[in-house]
Amino acid sequence: MSSSWLADAAYVWESRFGAGTFPHGQAGKHLKPLHGRYANDQIARHLAVYLDKTPVPWINLSKFASTFMHWTPDTTPLVDDDGLLIADVR
Repeated sequence: MSSSWLADAAYVWESRFGAGTFPHGQAGKHLKPLHGRYANDQIARHLAVYLDKTPVPWINLSKFASTFMHWTPDTTPLVDDDGLLIADVR
């Protein structure tokens, strides 16, 4: 996984679809407009909700980005009490 601003989103994606499956180029293109407006972990939490609620054949990062605020998560943190990323973010 990369240490770029996409690292949190990549972690969420790959926790569902497997290592090496995150579409970095596509994600960079479609999520870049969100990157200065929202924290990286907030983007990842919204992505987790989107991935949980969208059937796999219809997952589309462009659609996710354009409907970003629709995918508001509950208050479950992206990190555990030790500051480690947790895989099952809802």
